[in-house]
Amino acid sequence: MKNSKSWPQKLWRVVSGFEIAIICMILLLLIVFFSTLEQAEEGLYVVTKRYYDLEAYFVQPKLNGKLVPLILPGAYWVCCVFTLNLLLGGVLRLTKLVYNEMSFEKRIARGLGVLISHGSIAFLMISGAVTYHLKESSLLLVPEGGISGVATIPDNVVIEVRDVTDNQDSPSHVVDNKHLEDLIVYAEGEVQPLFWKKADKRQFRFPDMPFTLEVEGWYRNVRVLDATRNMREESDGAEVNKIFLRNTRAYTDTEMMQDNVANLAGAYLKVIPDDKSIVAQDLVVWQQLNDPVSVTIGERVYGFKMDTKKILLPFEIKLDRLVIDKYEGSERQKAFQSYVTYMKDDDDGGPVEKIKFFIEMNEPMRHKGYTLFQTSVGTNSQTNESYSVFEVVKNPSDQWPKYSIYVCGIALLVHFLYKLIMFVNQSMKKNHG
Repeated sequence: MKNSKSWPQKLWRVVSGFEIAIICMILLLLIVFFSTLEQAEEGLYVVTKRYYDLEAYFVQPKLNGKLVPLILPGAYWVCCVFTLNLLLGGVLRLTKLVYNEMSFEKRIARGLGVLISHGSIAFLMISGAVTYHLKESSLLLVPEGGISGVATIPDNVVIEVRDVTDNQDSPSHVVDNKHLEDLIVYAEGEVQPLFWKKADKRQFRFPDMPFTLEVEGWYRNVRVLDATRNMREESDGAEVNKIFLRNTRAYTDTEMMQDNVANLAGAYLKVIPDDKSIVAQDLVVWQQLNDPVSVTIGERVYGFKMDTKKILLPFEIKLDRLVIDKYEGSERQKAFQSYVTYMKDDDDGGPVEKIKFFIEMNEPMRHKGYTLFQTSVGTNSQTNESYSVFEVVKNPSDQWPKYSIYVCGIALLVHFLYKLIMFVNQSMKKNHG
């Protein structure tokens, strides 16, 4: 009587099987194909969130603005399954196969090179996960001849609250957008994360502030409209001080460059004083609002502003010289390079560390765990001052993909050369036989 396999053995066979690897590679091919096409219509940020985010469990692709009748799993989860398949099928099964042989030559012949290459590809996938979860990224704008050590995180829009009485520059209290994600008001047709549940409002308290701040609506991209000139629609936000917010889809990167428009976040706030005799006040704030929206409570004035999150870097960058090459007869940029000086104060009160670097598109600056990529250049329309924008990245797995590719290439080369030598030796033996 034939012995049937137990269900753990069957599960092992399915998860570690070659078929799963083929399915994962086909799915990743489709995801890259559709996301690349969709990027031209929706923009890089929106597409990245739709296809590659941790919360993107499933996605329905779009072509020319129309949904394709196809449901794909999110790239993050496909990569998880693929990595597990590589570890179980490629490494554990091959390890068992290789070390069942006694001699080193037979181990090589049975695929030690392939085993190492499987492990290195799995390591490559793991490095991607480490990058996703632990990478810290921000943008640093430095004017030519200027110095800056304050970077911004464009995707992290925050609400800043501070005492502005007599225009004093007091410390700000910050409401991070991670506390507001379930308050998002999605635009019509915009895909919502699976299992996402909307909250109606959320309240925040701040030290030494005599009020509670209530956030009622959080819009990732809005048009700010004057109620005296525009008719409110049913889906629009409430009118506050003759202003209301209209939710819109995010502009694509092409639209932002060609039409000089920007994606602006907005929110509705309510300031509830601790003194119940003072009436609560409704506010509306949005990005690129120059001055804070103010509220007077007693003898103090408090300002509310929406802006990208700012972080203080442990070093400063001076832009010594900016070189911009343009296509002949055009204002279109061909290439640009930045000559910078890295400056860092000595923790023990010693001299300032100063190191010269050259940065261009494919040649970033790497120093003490930080990498600076040349992202873009521009000119301040008010001061006519040129500037460079650098992406500042702190990524513990920055060089891991390079190492894994080197190991994979060497392992496959050794495997190929060994097989070639074995084939040549066998052929020579046959010819002499």
